[in-house]
Amino acid sequence: MSQLKNKSVINIAAAYEMQKQSFYCSSVHSSYYSCIQLMLHLIIYKIGIDQAKIADEHKKFKLANPMASAGLHEYYINLILGHLRGKKLDANAFNKEIFKLKKTRTAADYLDIGIGPDECRYSIQQAEEITKILTKAL
Repeated sequence: MSQLKNKSVINIAAAYEMQKQSFYCSSVHSSYYSCIQLMLHLIIYKIGIDQAKIADEHKKFKLANPMASAGLHEYYINLILGHLRGKKLDANAFNKEIFKLKKTRTAADYLDIGIGPDECRYSIQQAEEITKILTKAL
């Protein structure tokens, strides 16, 4: 198992543990990052793009999309989406779930709002669903 995939597994396990301790914001954060690490693992080991090329392509992506936030996570998501669509797989379910999870993670990390057990539980479920979609597809 790659270290990225291992980190993904550890982060979803941490999300469950933090949920038990009522550390809801941190649980949401770990749920999201478990998906990001799994995506990066798949990009490198299944799609076949090494980290140097990812960095180079991300720079090009930012230049081509100056009005978009063009963050690295957005680049990963778009790369996975393109791959899923190219294989005629259900990219819509992945897209819907990852952007909902990303929105909740942004709120948990950066907004002056509370994150409760419902958002936490839902984020873990979304991460698990995203993991199923990606594992089945790639």
